[in-house]
Amino acid sequence: MQKLLLFLFLTLTYLQAQNNFAQTVLKIDSVDKDLATAHSNVNFSKGASGIVIRNFDNEHETIIADAFVLSDQNGVLTLKLTPYDGLEQDVLPSYDIKAKAGDKLILNHLYSRGLIIAPNQKSYEQIKQNYSNFQWVHPDLFASKLVSSFKAKPTKEQFQEECKEDMIGLLFFAIGDKAYIVDCKSFGVLGYSPISPSPTQITPFYTRIKNVKGRLGGLFGGDEIDDFNSYYTKLLGGK
Repeated sequence: MQKLLLFLFLTLTYLQAQNNFAQTVLKIDSVDKDLATAHSNVNFSKGASGIVIRNFDNEHETIIADAFVLSDQNGVLTLKLTPYDGLEQDVLPSYDIKAKAGDKLILNHLYSRGLIIAPNQKSYEQIKQNYSNFQWVHPDLFASKLVSSFKAKPTKEQFQEECKEDMIGLLFFAIGDKAYIVDCKSFGVLGYSPISPSPTQITPFYTRIKNVKGRLGGLFGGDEIDDFNSYYTKLLGGK
């Protein structure tokens, strides 16, 4: 518990919440290997993600890269570029098109769709109400996949795969008295909002699907979450 409180305290001291989650279209100013820069009058947190689009003509364009905000200094964004894998298909040809100045940059891509990971229905409903303009993917969908894979401790990789499959941009983790807003691709914490804390915990998270068990069914322990707050604090980088 002391480690959890320390993590939350440190988070409050340095985390500046990104309060804009609207999709934002910019232009890349420069590219040097896998780093790019762009100017913006909108503030972005480290870890915010987007995509880079190449326009070939008035009718043809394609996504050529993922982009992740590394820093935002006086309106100048520095971004890390990585290959885009959102449309991986074995039957489609692969291509290697490098980003360049003038390419379209769309930040906060898919941020209108979110998934809430909460310890109980009360916390779930509060976040849903606080962000009523979002399209919410119900946690039952993710829980059903955990059941089929006999996993009761969702990992970072499983969250990212779920986000990829169901086009989710943001994860909302209700931990203690805050809802932490997390980018699905980078798994970076973009900000938080206050919520009412509740001692009630449903693990691995609030869902209407019952008996989300690990492969051993919890018989020998170790394959299920013991404490909701501690587990997800650690998953987000806390101790």
